[in-house]
Amino acid sequence: MQTPAPRSPPGLKRVFTDDHPLQEGFGACLTLDENTVTFEPGETNPAPPATYRGNMKKTILYIDDEEEALNLLKLSLEGKGYTVHTFLTGSGALEYLESSIPDLIIADLRMQPMNGFELCQAVRKLERARSVPFLFLTGVDDALAQKYSRTLGVDAYLVKPVDPRKLESVIRTKLGNT
Repeated sequence: MQTPAPRSPPGLKRVFTDDHPLQEGFGACLTLDENTVTFEPGETNPAPPATYRGNMKKTILYIDDEEEALNLLKLSLEGKGYTVHTFLTGSGALEYLESSIPDLIIADLRMQPMNGFELCQAVRKLERARSVPFLFLTGVDDALAQKYSRTLGVDAYLVKPVDPRKLESVIRTKLGNT
């Protein structure tokens, strides 16, 4: 259940408030100013870790060329008990995949120099990573892009801004933790 976010001090912008779906009063409230992202306790508190819901701690690889988006989602997911590794480029993510395999990959579509489609194709060519669920979290709201994503084997396509509860639900479903 989403609750109204506490008022932000002047000069700060509230960018994300999320309550834990299973326990009222748990959630995350993140605030952004020019240089920092901060968790502010108040009406909501960090969600219990994923292990609280019966999960082993799952690892998520998140790739987005917007550092602010990376930091916000990383803080939110870590607050829910996930381990999150972030990269600003697809090539950085591919290097990570040479030595580690996450439980889920989340990527933006519009990135440079390697876009999300190219990243997905490269991941699907890696035998050790081809079965890892892959989802796009992107600002591209385009039917053709969604259709092409399905042909690449993308497991979910979410358009920013996304409701945090919907994102959490998709993540849990793709990780087998419904």
